[in-house]
Amino acid sequence: MAALAVGVLFILTFITSIAGALAYGPVLSDPSYITGAGADTRVFVGAFLELIECAFIGIGLLSLLTIVTLRQGAAAADAGTLVVVGKSLVALHNWTFLLGPGFADGIGTGMILGWLMYRSGLVSRRMALFGVIGGPLLAASGIAVLLGLIPQGSILQGIATVPEIIWEASLGLWLTFKGFRQAPILAAEGREQAIAPAYVAA
Repeated sequence: MAALAVGVLFILTFITSIAGALAYGPVLSDPSYITGAGADTRVFVGAFLELIECAFIGIGLLSLLTIVTLRQGAAAADAGTLVVVGKSLVALHNWTFLLGPGFADGIGTGMILGWLMYRSGLVSRRMALFGVIGGPLLAASGIAVLLGLIPQGSILQGIATVPEIIWEASLGLWLTFKGFRQAPILAAEGREQAIAPAYVAA
């Protein structure tokens, strides 16, 4: 039951993060969004969907929601100033996205969780290798962007992200439909407990 719950939550965050990014896309891609007609409902829905991810994403989403608030209530303000403010808030979102899903996720969900699953044998070890390898790759690409070695959203960063995507998607599906395997260490403890009473009786 625990494996099913974890698996469903993994799949849920995977789906909502993609749907959320698609929903609030206009506020990221249109520099004049803050002075235009806007698609505020989409931004609200996208923020809600992606809020399930992590604290870094939450901070970034606040910046997008602030753009919506300014667009709705600052009609009399100078348009040029608003555009600059809007670009600054989008930049804040991009940095939090880099440090959250682009770095912390690689360390936590990828490298650490992947290694724990590999060592414990609770899921397929071949599958867990995607996390063990993909996590550091994702984190390294985030550091490379941070240091200005590659641009954010580049093909190279996208390629480095693929193993982590495979790991998170496959882990969610595995736990949902197969559950945890019996860990070797727990199996050994079970055998010892079964042998102990017989040994005492003898």
